[in-house]
Amino acid sequence: MVPKESHSAQAKRENKRAALKGEIIKTIKDIDLSGKRVLFRVDFNVPLDEYQNITDDSRIRAVLPTLNYALDHNARLIIASHM
Repeated sequence: MVPKESHSAQAKRENKRAALKGEIIKTIKDIDLSGKRVLFRVDFNVPLDEYQNITDDSRIRAVLPTLNYALDHNARLIIASHM
């Protein structure tokens, strides 16, 4: 049985394929965010202990630079996640 590829691994593979074809890969830095509402779909499914305390916040910390970049460029953030 072949393990299921994660979304981030699939996205990296697709970006690499696009780069090899000479296509332009856009990032958040390629967009004028000033005054715009920006929807971020983030994966905040973090591990919890038996008391519902977060035991590993690395997923939350990993998205902070992107959120801060958007805020620094006057975007209004809408953050969507599920648990």
